[in-house]
Amino acid sequence: MDLRTDFAFKKIFSTEQNKGFLIEFLNQLFRGKKKIVDLRYQNTVHPGGTTDARSAIFDVRCTGTNGEEFIIEMQRASEPRFAERMLCYTSALIGALARPGRSWDFKLPEIYFVAILDFNIQHFDHTRYLHHCQLRYDDPMHHPLLDTYGLTLIELPKFKRSLQGLQTDLDKWCFLFKNLDKLHEIPVSLNTGAFQKLFPIAEVSNLSKQEYTMYQLSLMAKQREYAVLKHAEEKGVKRGKRSEAEKIIRRLLALKAVSISQISEATGWSEQAIQKIKDSMKLDA
Repeated sequence: MDLRTDFAFKKIFSTEQNKGFLIEFLNQLFRGKKKIVDLRYQNTVHPGGTTDARSAIFDVRCTGTNGEEFIIEMQRASEPRFAERMLCYTSALIGALARPGRSWDFKLPEIYFVAILDFNIQHFDHTRYLHHCQLRYDDPMHHPLLDTYGLTLIELPKFKRSLQGLQTDLDKWCFLFKNLDKLHEIPVSLNTGAFQKLFPIAEVSNLSKQEYTMYQLSLMAKQREYAVLKHAEEKGVKRGKRSEAEKIIRRLLALKAVSISQISEATGWSEQAIQKIKDSMKLDA
């Protein structure tokens, strides 16, 4: 499967029976800073504080054994304000974790947002694909203001290493994010540990009939997003402009005659993506 599709990403990283993969991935990502022993999956939808406030919908949200909060997002299509969305999402989580009442001293658990991007952030260093961001003081030593809050981004297009050039397990994860669907057998260098267990689960022929249908719809949605983006670039349309596909979905939602699941089936977009559009329509109104 293509790990950049919504279905495959969630099957591998957001199911209880496969959570060992997410633990392995995060331990490689936070190597030297954290050692994650176990994770507990949480609700991925956080409603706004009022009835007309926008909800935050995460791809994956989980809690570590020491109370650490992790938000993990796979982002396929470029967003001009993705950094702002990361801040909004973590703020929504912080608001949900805040304990009302005089007894609360504003102590928060560790909070980390991890974004795996299938595009490049325009103003980032073009020589690096991995970025760990924190709130820091503006002094020569750049001491962190909070060492329990961080944003981590992986820009997959900047990861250029070949199969023969993989050096670390994080290299291997990034390689699989980009190339798993192109492999027809397990390479020798990946035939160990968690990666050895991953391949049979990610094999399309091992999916149930229902899973195969869901994967195909997810794959179609990914291909459609890229096609719309490419068309927009060729026509000189700004990336931030709503895609034609999204406009159609908005019209269907406005009719209020079809359900989100029916729109998902007709368009190939995930129900989560359609729900995000529906939430944005409430915000625009």
